[in-house]
Amino acid sequence: MHELSLVASLIKMIEDKAEIDGFIRVKSVYLKVGTLSCADKDALDFAFNSLKENNFLLSSAKLFTEDEKGTATCPVCKMKQEIARLGQKCEKCGSYGLHIESGNNVYIDKIIVEEEE
Repeated sequence: MHELSLVASLIKMIEDKAEIDGFIRVKSVYLKVGTLSCADKDALDFAFNSLKENNFLLSSAKLFTEDEKGTATCPVCKMKQEIARLGQKCEKCGSYGLHIESGNNVYIDKIIVEEEE
């Protein structure tokens, strides 16, 4: 379950950002989850809820996930296209070895916070 270590890393990033920006509580975390990332959104949610329990900064935060479609460019015909899985061939010329442009990552899109008073 790589989602647990992924969420632990994301939480560490949020904690570092809180220290720099001075916010004390997180209300919401919005993640973009690439369709090519092999990350399971239910597992991400489970990991987030498990890891936030004893974390004052995140204890009441809600996690929202949104899919990010995979896109790639063909090295032969240079066509940019949407792809649903790794190893897919070019829909125009049939070549393999597409260069992934997006959709293979999980990242924080935005966080909504309570600021210090």
